[in-house]
Amino acid sequence: MKTCFLPQKRRCPGLRAMVLAAMSISSVSAYATLGGDSSSVNADQSALGAAITTQADKNYADNILMLPDGSVVHELVNVSGKVFEITWNSRAHRPDMEQLLGSYVSRFNGTGKHHHNPTAHQAKRADADLVIVSNRVHRQFSGVAYLPALLPDNTTGPVSVASEVKK
Repeated sequence: MKTCFLPQKRRCPGLRAMVLAAMSISSVSAYATLGGDSSSVNADQSALGAAITTQADKNYADNILMLPDGSVVHELVNVSGKVFEITWNSRAHRPDMEQLLGSYVSRFNGTGKHHHNPTAHQAKRADADLVIVSNRVHRQFSGVAYLPALLPDNTTGPVSVASEVKK
């Protein structure tokens, strides 16, 4: 059996491919939040270092993430087990939007048809498959992102949840 040492790159041609594959798999699972399944809530909790509580309704579960800095994030999961809405409320900065929005973060950041700066006082995007509203008022950041196709029955817009920043 051949021994593989990292300083000798030519002896381990498959190692680089295996490391890159592992990194791509872990990055996909880490950013499966909006539109992802309910297990992505636990991934967000771990990645953000948050405490979590859950409040159940007949049409959805509200997973409330309390971040160490006092920020509050709500991740709403429908009866099919999909995250259909995320709200955030934070002082001084937004939570990790890449972690929360996953593949939708590029649309939040202004690519494609979205021409608003997400650090401006208000940024809105309303597409058929994604709605995002982000606000900043006096260093207070809040917002909502939801997927209309995944909303619970008899719901036409975002679910209203209390989202206070803890002091």
